[in-house]
Amino acid sequence: MKPISLLAVALCFVTGCTTIIEQAPKSKSKSKTDTSDPAEIVGDDDSEDTSGPDPDPETKPRDEGLGFGTLLSISSFAADEMKAGITTAMLEVRWGVAEPEEGRFDTQYLTQMASVMDKHRKAGRSITLGVVLHDTPRWVLALPNGRYVDDLGNTSDRANFVFNQRVRDAAERFIREMVKTIPLAGIDRLRVASGGSGEVLYPGGGTYWAFDRNAQNGPDLPPTMAKNPLPGWKPGNGATPQEVRSWAEWYVGGLDDVVRWQMDLATALGFEGRFEVLTPGMGVRSAEWEDAIAKRLPRGLLGIGPAWQVFYSKLGPRRDVIAYVSSVADRSGGDDGCEPGDASIGVTDAKTTRWSATRYIARLAAEYGYGLSGENPGFADAAAEHYRDLSPSGMLAASLRQARTCGMTKLYWAHDDRLWNGTIAFPDFAKAIAAPY
Repeated sequence: MKPISLLAVALCFVTGCTTIIEQAPKSKSKSKTDTSDPAEIVGDDDSEDTSGPDPDPETKPRDEGLGFGTLLSISSFAADEMKAGITTAMLEVRWGVAEPEEGRFDTQYLTQMASVMDKHRKAGRSITLGVVLHDTPRWVLALPNGRYVDDLGNTSDRANFVFNQRVRDAAERFIREMVKTIPLAGIDRLRVASGGSGEVLYPGGGTYWAFDRNAQNGPDLPPTMAKNPLPGWKPGNGATPQEVRSWAEWYVGGLDDVVRWQMDLATALGFEGRFEVLTPGMGVRSAEWEDAIAKRLPRGLLGIGPAWQVFYSKLGPRRDVIAYVSSVADRSGGDDGCEPGDASIGVTDAKTTRWSATRYIARLAAEYGYGLSGENPGFADAAAEHYRDLSPSGMLAASLRQARTCGMTKLYWAHDDRLWNGTIAFPDFAKAIAAPY
């Protein structure tokens, strides 16, 4: 994922989600995977503690050391990668492919994906699954209030998972059908986003996407979603600072609610692993958050919701949650790593504004008792030289440095095919991850 920078918003957080021969073709409906919507997934070791919510928020998940995976893993390379220590395969199941018409499921596609997972398991690999809800079937987008609406009256092309229970119900029916072929009990990690995006974000554009009927406390607002504290109010209009703060916290809290909904559903369907919550970039830091509230929420980065210090503080203490940096080595903060004294620096301290995205999200993970994993930005023309650079200042070295100093349990490389198509030579990658630190 790429770093979040103002109005590189809607933006290219993606790692490029290259389609691979083993991944079934994308839905013929408009794909929801673009440069702001990666669809990557990764697995984890069976030995990790997945005991669910912890009554003690201060108790942190057990650190099993740094493991490695790739995104969109190819089973024909599984044996070679396993020997090199790349023990995790990430695969995805796309809703738009699996259920192109309401109630008509492509069982051949689901069976094919289950077979690919089995090939990786036979090679000894763990599996991370991405259920790609942002590849949303057109019939879902056509549901009443099925798309987000912003404060200018614009309708997005993204499904409205935050404010529309009908959209969630449709996704739940699909997931319940999917697990008949791909049981969640056999999955080690699940990637979690906001439903309408490949990361925990609202649509882009710098506006605020909470103005459809249900976001204004309409009849299909999910019962777990808090009521809009200022129905009818729009950013920029008159309101007290406390009212604006209440609305802003409610808006970011909508992302918490849609993440919890997915985690609760997966747990109910037999998932016993850990959830990777995909949070890209530096986001809106504390000083920027306070400034936006003082100015009654002007258009900008906060519109897509990445106030990570607010988001993670509201998610709640759970031992099965991994704060997932979907923008490792994105050049933010000079690609600095974590330092021993970071725990003594508050999450709202101005010093954190100079940190990299990885270092900051690592600090939030430590504050709220979550595990930590991540992935590098995928290959893109704009960063091709940095991606290929195998020197100490290149993307691979920076990713390894950040992952190790910040205590990640898993680092995923985006993407698997780039290790085999000449972008980076696989022996060079294997040598780098095996080198002592």
